[in-house]
Amino acid sequence: MPAKITKKKDGKYLLTVYMGRDWQGKQKVKCKTIEAKSDLDARRKYSEFESEVLKGKYTYDNKLKVAGLCDIWLRDYVEVRLAPKTQASYKTQIKLRIKPGLGHVRLKDLRPLHIIRFMNDLQSARTRFDGKDKEHVSERVVSDVFKILSSMLTDAVEWQMIPENPCERVPHPKVKKRKIHLPQEDIIRKILAAVMQLDVKHRLMILLPIYTGVRAGEMLGLQWKDIDFHKKVISVVRSNQRVGKKLITKAPKTEGSVRKVSFGDGIGSLLAEYKNCQDEEKNRLGSQWQCEEEAWVFTKWNGMPMGVTTPTQFWSKFLKANGFPHMRFHDLRHLSATILIAAGIPIKSVSARLGHTQISTTLDIYADALESVDRAAADQMDNFLLPDKPEE
Repeated sequence: MPAKITKKKDGKYLLTVYMGRDWQGKQKVKCKTIEAKSDLDARRKYSEFESEVLKGKYTYDNKLKVAGLCDIWLRDYVEVRLAPKTQASYKTQIKLRIKPGLGHVRLKDLRPLHIIRFMNDLQSARTRFDGKDKEHVSERVVSDVFKILSSMLTDAVEWQMIPENPCERVPHPKVKKRKIHLPQEDIIRKILAAVMQLDVKHRLMILLPIYTGVRAGEMLGLQWKDIDFHKKVISVVRSNQRVGKKLITKAPKTEGSVRKVSFGDGIGSLLAEYKNCQDEEKNRLGSQWQCEEEAWVFTKWNGMPMGVTTPTQFWSKFLKANGFPHMRFHDLRHLSATILIAAGIPIKSVSARLGHTQISTTLDIYADALESVDRAAADQMDNFLLPDKPEE
C-alpha cells in the first residue's frame, strides 16, 4: 500500500494526507486512524479523507471539545473584534451556560440534537447549567445564548474546523415581541410639568432624550464640541458604557447610530443655560475641575463623566417621589419616536433620528404607533371622499 496508508498492529489503518509546507518550510499533514475491512476498503476511505482535507471539510482536531472551541473563539475573535461590553456579555453566557451545557461534547460529534436538547433544558429548567442556584432565564437570554453559539459555530466552519454549523438545522428560540407601554397622555403631561421644576442639569438630562431620541449612553458620551449652537445640530459620535466597574467610551451601537440630530430653540436654550451654569461651577472649582480637554456635557461635580447608571437611578427616584407610574429611562426615547410618528413625520426621518441602521427596525418596534396613525389616515380619507356621510 502507499506510504500514506499505514496498517497498524491492531488491524486499524493510519491515513496521512500531505498538505504542502508552512511558512517555515515544515511539512503540514493531517492524520486519521480508521477501521477498514480490507486494504481496498482502506484505500477507498483514504480517498474520501483526502478529499475532505483538501476541500477544507476535515475537522480541526478530532479530540477538540466545544469548551476548547469556546476558548479559541474568545481569544482569536471575540477579544480582537468585538466591543468590550459585547465581549463581557459573550464571556458570561459562554461561562455560565454554553460550556456547562455543551462543553463536554467533542466538536466533531456535535449534532443538531445536542443543541435542541440543550436549548430545551435551558428553556424548561430555567437554570444556569453551572450547578449554582437557579435563576430566571428570560426568553431574550435563551435567544442570545443561541445566537452566540451559532455565531461561534459559523466561525468554526469558516476556519475549516467543522464542515457545517449544526445550529442551522435547529429552530431559533422564539422571543415574544415586547410591546412599548407608555403612560396615558395626561400622565405624560403631568410628568413633564414636574420635570420643568427641576434644576437645569436634571431637566436637560430628561428632556434631551425626548427632544432628540438619543440613547442614554449616547447622551452621556456627548462633549460640548459635539453641539453646534449655530446650526442647531448635535453630532452623536460616541457612547459611554460600563463594563464591570470600568467606564468605557466607544463608538455608538451601529454605523447608522453615528449621526447628526437637529434640535429646536427650546432644547437649544436649555443647553445654553446649562453650559453657563457648568462654566460658572468650573470657574468656582478651579484646579479641582477635571477632564477639561474632553469637556463632557453631563458630568459629576468635578467634571468627570457622569456615571452610566445616574440617569436611570435619578429618573426612577423622581417618578416615585412624585407618585407617577414606573417608566424606564429608555422609554423617553420611545416617547420621542411616538410623538414624531403621531405628528406624521416620515418613518425614514424618524429612523434616521433614532440611529436605526434599517427602517425595518423602526417599523418593527413602533408597529402599534404606526397602526394608530394608519387608522387616523383612514379617517381622513373618509372625510375627504365621503364628506356628506350621514352620522350614525
